[in-house]
Amino acid sequence: MPTETETNAPRSKPKRFTRPLIRVAFERADVMLASFAINLLSLALPLVILQVYDRIIPNESTETFLFLCLGLVVVIFIDGFLRSLRSQIITWAAARFEHAVSTRAVRALLGAEIVSFERSPAGTHMDRIGAVEMLRDFHSGQGLVNVTDLPFAVVFLALIYLIGGDLVWAPLAVVGIAAVFAIVLGIRLDRAVRRRNDLDDKRHNFVFQVLNGIHSVKGLGMEAQMSRRYQSFHAPLAAAVRDTNYLSSLGQSVGAVLGSMAMVSVAAAGSIMVIDDEISGGSLIACMLLAGRAIQPLIRMVSFWVQTRNLNLAQERLDFINQMDQEKAGGDLSDLPDFSGQIELDNVTVYRGDPDVPVLSNVNLTINAGEIVAVTGKSGGGKAAFLELFAGLLQPGEGTMLYDGTDTRNIDFRKLRKRIGYVRQFAVLFRGTLVDNMTMFEGADHLAAALETGHSLGLDETIAKMPKGMKTRAGDTASEGLAGSIQQVIALVRALSRKPVLLLFDEANSALDFDADKKLQDLIEKKRGQMTMVMVTDRPSMIAQADRVLDINKSQVHEINTATTDVGGAQ
Repeated sequence: MPTETETNAPRSKPKRFTRPLIRVAFERADVMLASFAINLLSLALPLVILQVYDRIIPNESTETFLFLCLGLVVVIFIDGFLRSLRSQIITWAAARFEHAVSTRAVRALLGAEIVSFERSPAGTHMDRIGAVEMLRDFHSGQGLVNVTDLPFAVVFLALIYLIGGDLVWAPLAVVGIAAVFAIVLGIRLDRAVRRRNDLDDKRHNFVFQVLNGIHSVKGLGMEAQMSRRYQSFHAPLAAAVRDTNYLSSLGQSVGAVLGSMAMVSVAAAGSIMVIDDEISGGSLIACMLLAGRAIQPLIRMVSFWVQTRNLNLAQERLDFINQMDQEKAGGDLSDLPDFSGQIELDNVTVYRGDPDVPVLSNVNLTINAGEIVAVTGKSGGGKAAFLELFAGLLQPGEGTMLYDGTDTRNIDFRKLRKRIGYVRQFAVLFRGTLVDNMTMFEGADHLAAALETGHSLGLDETIAKMPKGMKTRAGDTASEGLAGSIQQVIALVRALSRKPVLLLFDEANSALDFDADKKLQDLIEKKRGQMTMVMVTDRPSMIAQADRVLDINKSQVHEINTATTDVGGAQ
């Protein structure tokens, strides 16, 4: 079930990642052609049976019988080949579908505005991307076969009418019963599926949080409590899964029963017609075979329609990604190729989440190119939002922010961020080697600059002591062996080696020891004037390097006179 955010999200301009299944089916000429040939060849058996019972046996025409049998064998082999070919086509279509849709989904997530992205936890986003697999099975699997086979059911029913006349009402009655059953069961299954997915979202997010905080869980001895909480999440989920599986299997079971019922009804009604000399015995057998061919896609579609409750929910999950607010990019937006690092804020107010509570209020500020600005303040006062504003992750709700005189609303931050270095307090390493993380996976293009910056911060000496050196793995369970100070230095190297015009520094030296911190101060001094630096820090040694000091408290930004005010306290 969609989360509360999904339920309340505006849907005025719905966007879909995928096209309707019927449209997809009829756009696939190869699948339609193969299905047409398969269903056309399937007429061979009932027509041969009709000829055998009505003409060949009464006339004892052995040669004709052998000829028909030979032709039927050839048809069976061709039918098998075409079915195999159709399966291969659909398999490739499924792979292409999953690749294209999942790529678009991840691209939409990465391009979403940070506020829109943070409305849902990471576990929910993972579930939304996981919906691609279910859509793949429907759009490029049995669902596509069902849709392409369905029109031919009408052909088979028409042939039953031509051969058996009123006998066609027997399978049609079964189809009507199946339709009513599908509607009733579908409504019940829709409620069950949404409840199951709502509970599964909660369980998934809980597990995600516990695994991310496993050190705290173990350090506080909370294993038993977390296990009990998981049980409280999983117990109702197990019941919901049971209900969903029961209803799904009920649809399949009833479908099988209705298929048998169709054959029995045709046989019963046809036998009476044979006794009354309305049709021949061969016509009855042919109609039974045709009824089996006609009822199969119809019954499969009934089961498929019931299962579309899962499909609809998966589609909603995926479409929600596409409805997230996207960052502006391309078009007439400027990437400021000559950006110098000058920033101006004119009565800027920034909101994050709650539109009534600003995280920054009425900020008026000018930062000159090449200037070093230190930012202090209490936790929760808006320091992180201040840096995110400069990184383009947040936009002014009121007022104007200018970069080199250009309104940031007209700037393509996706491109400009390549010249902005943003180092957060808690370093994030991505799965790969240390070199991959130092160079942002750009290899030789940035290797020399990364090694030079790493040498300035003493990282090369630390890495030289590791058994695998630069090939040491990071970003997975192996990275837990890396000290927090090493991870912070790697994050600093990653940002500084790209020679940014604007460096945003969010207490990114909190884990550094005295020697590493001294090397960072020396590097900052060396870079003075080459880039604009905005550093959130409480360390007096870092504050002393700043040209100006700002204090942020309760969404207000004030400049501090360092000559008369003690800033930072003892280091």
